[in-house]
Amino acid sequence: GHEHWCLHEVIYFTVVSMTTVGYGDYAPVHSDPEKMLAIAFMWMSLIVLPIIFGYISAEVELMSHQLEDTAHSGGKSWPKLHRSRFVRRVAMLLKGHAPSGATMMLVGLHLVSSAAFAIIERWSLLDALYFTSVTVTTVGYGDLVPTSKLGKVAATGLALLGVPATASLASEISEKVSNSVSVYTEKLQ
Repeated sequence: GHEHWCLHEVIYFTVVSMTTVGYGDYAPVHSDPEKMLAIAFMWMSLIVLPIIFGYISAEVELMSHQLEDTAHSGGKSWPKLHRSRFVRRVAMLLKGHAPSGATMMLVGLHLVSSAAFAIIERWSLLDALYFTSVTVTTVGYGDLVPTSKLGKVAATGLALLGVPATASLASEISEKVSNSVSVYTEKLQ
C-alpha cells in the first residue's frame, strides 16, 4: 500500500519535517527510493528553512523594535493603536521594559493556539498548551497530534510562526547573557 494524501496532509508533513518537529504521525518511507527522496528532502530543508526562518525572524525583530518604540513613546508610535487608552497605559507601564517581539509573539501564539486546538481538536486547555509548547520548541513527542484537517492546517501555521519566534527568543536570551558576562568580565579586569 501506497498512501494517498490530501494537499493539507502534504503541507502538514512538509512543515512538520522541515521544522524538525517530527510528531511521528506520518512516515512516508516504505522503500529504498522513498528513503533516498527523504534524505534529499531533509538536506534541502537545511538550505530552504534558514532562508524562510531568517525572513520570519527579521519580521519578528521589526515587530520588537516597533513595540519598543511604542513603549518609549507612550503608545503614540502606532497611529491606529494611539486611540486605545488600554494600549497607551500598557505602553507606559512597559516603558524601558518592553518584552521582545519574539516574546510577545510566543505569548500570543500560545494563547491563540491553545484556545484553537482546544476547540478544533476537542482537547483540554492543558493538552492544547502542551501541544503548542511541544511544537514551537520542536520537541515533537508525537503523543498528541492533530487529527482533523483544520487542526493540521493550524499546526502548520503554528510551526511556521512559532519555531522561528522560539529560535529568535533563544538567540535574544543567549545574546543578553553573553553581553552580561562580557560586561561582568570587563569589570573584573
